[in-house]
Amino acid sequence: MTDNIAPNIPSDVTVDLSSANVTAKGSSNLDGFDDPRNILKSTDGVDGAGKTWLLADDTAGYWQAIGVSTGTFSPALLRLSNTRQDGRGTKAFAITGFPSNAVANLSYTDPQTGKHAFCDELCPLAHSSNKSYQDFFFVNVINMDSVRLNISDWYGSGGGLDGLLLAEDPLPRTATSSSASLSSATSINPTNSASTAKADQPTTASAVAATVTVTPPPSSSNKLSPGEDVGIAVGVVVFVLLLIALLFFLRRKARQRSHSSSPHGDRHSKMSRAELEGNSARYEKHSSVQAREMDPDTRLHEMDNGGQAHEIGGDHFKQEMDGKSLTHDT
Repeated sequence: MTDNIAPNIPSDVTVDLSSANVTAKGSSNLDGFDDPRNILKSTDGVDGAGKTWLLADDTAGYWQAIGVSTGTFSPALLRLSNTRQDGRGTKAFAITGFPSNAVANLSYTDPQTGKHAFCDELCPLAHSSNKSYQDFFFVNVINMDSVRLNISDWYGSGGGLDGLLLAEDPLPRTATSSSASLSSATSINPTNSASTAKADQPTTASAVAATVTVTPPPSSSNKLSPGEDVGIAVGVVVFVLLLIALLFFLRRKARQRSHSSSPHGDRHSKMSRAELEGNSARYEKHSSVQAREMDPDTRLHEMDNGGQAHEIGGDHFKQEMDGKSLTHDT
């Protein structure tokens, strides 16, 4: 176990990386800055030979600890102290656990916006001189016995670090029970170990252990209240009913319009009027023929009821009778 434990982190939850085989790839050849074990000593953010590990100029590389003596562990927190040696520093990194070779999904507080964010293969590391360290929290549970930190981008001439620390959650963390563990009051809480904290503001381990937990950032989605849910449901139902009623009304109007403008309907109307007129004409003609063929006495009797029409009718009738007689005789 290292002697220089970072503030706010109880020593019984830190992972003892000093017992592992610590190596690096792409290290600088500057004396006092080439030993990857330098960053296990502290996370107070102080640069200098024997305290800082640097990569060579414009070179990507990695730092790793292979075979931790305590065996398998599941880290909940990663604390990094960036270097500012000669303007250098790590800009983007990723954490990989072995033997699973899984890249960690991390959550953190953006020091510029103050909002929670997530990262995996390109996690940003702040380079501000007023920040001793920055904390990252493991979202996914990774059981590992070795760990690697890959550096893919840097500030200035090259990357590097002043400190690295891994801490486990005091409660067991598994893929199925991590939610319950993260909500416990005895885990590491990112709100109590903010990235803006400094090494000269220590807090006792017992006080931290009583308030900690690794909690994921709050969800940005807003849930509706039950009353709002019911209101939305009623509104949707009313809208659907109104839509159905409108469609029914439009369909009925279309049918009426189609029926009134149909050529067959108009033809039937015309045929009906023609038939009525024809029937009326035929009726009048038929009545006239019957009147002519009536018995003369009957016609005279009927005309007699007409007063003056009797003489006209009678003469006309006699003329017709005389004509018929003459025709008949001829």
